[in-house]
Amino acid sequence: MKLLVTGFGPFPGVHHNPSGQIALAIGRSARLKRQGVQVSAHELIVTYAALPDLAALIASEKPDAILMFGIAARTKQPRLEKRGENRTRPLSVDASGTRPKSRKLDDYAPLIRNVRVPLEPLRLAIARQGFKPTLSNNAGAYLCNAVLFTALGERPQTPTIFVHVPKLSRDGIRRMAKAGEELGAMLLAQARRT
Repeated sequence: MKLLVTGFGPFPGVHHNPSGQIALAIGRSARLKRQGVQVSAHELIVTYAALPDLAALIASEKPDAILMFGIAARTKQPRLEKRGENRTRPLSVDASGTRPKSRKLDDYAPLIRNVRVPLEPLRLAIARQGFKPTLSNNAGAYLCNAVLFTALGERPQTPTIFVHVPKLSRDGIRRMAKAGEELGAMLLAQARRT
């Protein structure tokens, strides 16, 4: 089975983004390889112009599950996002210095796309690594929200989640990557059931 894992590179105000490091660590997971999982891990560029590239990546790879990470630098604990919203923050610049052209990501899409995965077991999987994760109804209006909304639209039946992480130490990144291995396995188990 195929697992697509994404995180982000640096952007204005965040020079060291742990989400990309987490995604790449999961991509090297010996545990998932032993389980026969083909992991495709990517560090996304934090630009609105890269959203079509993400859509094309999802369309070409046709993953069985999608696990996404991003940073929420002001939070203290990880958050599992319940939904993506069709909105942007027009005053926020991306890593290229560009502002979104519209308040909406897609003029023809719904206002909200909900995650279709039971999140409580996933929250507990993160908690087993020593974190105190919460569930969130607001993925923000920046690129984290944009990639979640895009992924949910590209493959609506594919188990897809987005995890916001706080600033993390090296040990925190290691523990979150370990949690991510479990999250990936759980998402693929759900994909097998559907």
